[in-house]
Amino acid sequence: MTTKTPIQSLVIIALDTAEPRDYAIELAGQLGPAETPELLGLFVESAELLEHASSRLAREILLTGSERAFDRSTLERQLRAQAARARAHFEAASTRLGLRHRFEVARGDILLEPFRRAAGAQALVVSLARILGDAMSPARLLQQLLEAGPPVVLLAREGWLRGQSIAVVVDDSAEENVVLDAAARVARHTGSPLAVLLRVSDSSDRERLARRIEEALRTRGINKSNIMLLGETAQLGISQAARACRARLLVLPAPSRIEETGMMEALLHRFSGALLLVRP
Repeated sequence: MTTKTPIQSLVIIALDTAEPRDYAIELAGQLGPAETPELLGLFVESAELLEHASSRLAREILLTGSERAFDRSTLERQLRAQAARARAHFEAASTRLGLRHRFEVARGDILLEPFRRAAGAQALVVSLARILGDAMSPARLLQQLLEAGPPVVLLAREGWLRGQSIAVVVDDSAEENVVLDAAARVARHTGSPLAVLLRVSDSSDRERLARRIEEALRTRGINKSNIMLLGETAQLGISQAARACRARLLVLPAPSRIEETGMMEALLHRFSGALLLVRP
């Protein structure tokens, strides 16, 4: 008899057919507190697009430049084909990586549906291959994260493939432990060096906090790390420091106020790697 996986070990991946590579799935396997989290690959059919296709005014532009009435049944066949490709890729990659997994198709809002499904889950992975200028705009995504985000949200981008280190933003606050836990876990599992971007307003506290962080990392299995002091607390200083240490992933607290989403949106434009947002 098999036991049901606790929802705390469930990691949901919003699959993006525009990004056929495996890095989002590889990252997702590092996010759960369990050694082998269960991955749920979620393919969302756009209800808005299907509704538009039902309109008698909808038109399809052909390669020849001519147009014809848009056929909903044709669109539904295309979506089913995309879902089949997404499933085949997701299952092959998950099997290759030794990750427990299942796949579901949902119909709804491309952005809101993954967040709705992630209620109660440990983490949500959103591929950002199409984030700029698409339905998943940074502002809309961050607003949803603020309102209904799970404990961990990974914004996966191809900069993960080019970078080298894991960078984590830390200051002297109650959020320190949860972001260090997440960063140390990914650094250990991927064999990546860890860089700590330290924000301290009082210069006299820097040495004390740096020693405390080094000890905290040792208890998490990280015996060597690079601690960098941030000259600025805004997104410019964070993005510059992340680029300086060639970060492939930046770990930081999830925004807790609407005022913070503007800073996060600017950071998305200045830093090309993946972002791991952790709710305290």
